[in-house]
Amino acid sequence: MQEKLARVARLANIVSVLNQGGRSATIRFPGLPLYEVDRSGGVSPGKIADVMCCAREIAFRSHDSEVGSTFLEFSKLCLDRFYFTVSTDLQIDRTFYDMLSCDQPSKPSFMVNLIPGYIGRTSMNFVYHLTTDDHPNFLAKHTTQYVIVDKDSRKPVLIPDWWRRKYEKYFDSKQNLVFAPLELPKANTTAFRYNMKPVWSDTDQYSHVNYRAYPRFCFDAAMEAIKRRLFKGFDGDILNYRVKTIESTYKGECVAGDQISIVSWQNSEYPLILYFIIEKDGKFIYQSTVEFYK
Repeated sequence: MQEKLARVARLANIVSVLNQGGRSATIRFPGLPLYEVDRSGGVSPGKIADVMCCAREIAFRSHDSEVGSTFLEFSKLCLDRFYFTVSTDLQIDRTFYDMLSCDQPSKPSFMVNLIPGYIGRTSMNFVYHLTTDDHPNFLAKHTTQYVIVDKDSRKPVLIPDWWRRKYEKYFDSKQNLVFAPLELPKANTTAFRYNMKPVWSDTDQYSHVNYRAYPRFCFDAAMEAIKRRLFKGFDGDILNYRVKTIESTYKGECVAGDQISIVSWQNSEYPLILYFIIEKDGKFIYQSTVEFYK
């Protein structure tokens, strides 16, 4: 997997550099490819998250000859362990949308700067900043928290001592990325339930639905709700509305063919905030809060 990813990155002209002796990583993309453009002609939050995920995989799995390892030796850490996403916080600055809506004098290259954030006993998070040479302040910021799990039991395990002694000092954030659980709206509150089944193209290397697919399912549900005129102030395509933040929590898993139900509703006082809960067999497996710009 590691060698294959490195070859693909070279073919795509994606450059990975470990900085500060391997404490941080910078992944440079030659530009946004056309497949990142969504049906509205823009770049949706899901597409931005795809770029961040690509940067993560390259940093975690690509060997840097100067440093002598992958980023924070993450590939070694995960030789006999998995890491699962448990929460994410995506923030998109207005500058990103402004850049997409105006003529560019040249095609910008995009960089994702990856730095350690918070570390706990079994989990840690990393912060990703999407920038360009002309926009060194982040265009988008993606904080992702992972839990380290045993490959056989799929249960959380302690981060090994050798890795903690070597790299814990680089995790200087106190922000443990935990969001309060959402509560399903009361019966007299307008909410929309959308049922669907994930397909194989939604799955990852572990044959479970990829974490990036869940927000997409929610946007599909929101689109159906808008068609039925259930969301006040929304009209047309949900992708035409500029997302400000997406806060996600992952509590369970599903696979291709599972029946899942997505419940969505609006904030009663601020309609530009939408809430989503995904259930499988009556149990909550995912939640998100999405806020849009005015």
